[in-house]
Amino acid sequence: MIVVRLSVALFALSIAATAVADDARAVRKLRGEVLAQSRDGVVMFVGVECEYCKAARRYFDERNIAYIEYDIDASSGNRRVWQSFKGKGLPLLVVDGQLMHGFSPAAFEARFKVD
Repeated sequence: MIVVRLSVALFALSIAATAVADDARAVRKLRGEVLAQSRDGVVMFVGVECEYCKAARRYFDERNIAYIEYDIDASSGNRRVWQSFKGKGLPLLVVDGQLMHGFSPAAFEARFKVD
């Protein structure tokens, strides 16, 4: 009886470890995709109620700056990738592999040399 319970417990731990490893691989894969996408425009991690995210969208739309959004409230996978970038708030912008936490037009223009 004890051997069976121990075997079941070890099997459950093995499944959990495999799930964690699969999740880590998925996060690394998506992180790589984000970095690749950031070469062609802005990648922005956003939240539903984030006013700074809305301001960034308006700024990019008005200037025809291409951007891709990852909503961290809508997807736990997006949240884990945001966390892997040491997300400290929203939006988190990724441009050509460089990170910018938060948004203000002046800071964005200074950091990324926007005309």
